[in-house]
Amino acid sequence: IKTIAREILGVTTKFRDSREFALPPDKQREDRWLDLLPQIGAGRLIAGPKARNYLDDEAQRKVRERGVEIVWMDYSGYPDCRPVFIQQFQQ
Repeated sequence: IKTIAREILGVTTKFRDSREFALPPDKQREDRWLDLLPQIGAGRLIAGPKARNYLDDEAQRKVRERGVEIVWMDYSGYPDCRPVFIQQFQQ
């Protein structure tokens, strides 16, 4: 993943291993990422529309309790590329 991200896509974001952080092993997997937010200095969580399926009101409250703003992406102005993408594989 790192090689693809850096060498092919030119991504310069620093990759971190979750073992570098203090994450309580007794917590549910769904909640461990919440403890990660303040440790990485997260101030904003950018989420797509489908994230509403798992970021219910309680999860959103937990994110905000950690001082993190949730920004919901809106892709309604973007063209739908799925038909073109799928058509390429059907040829």
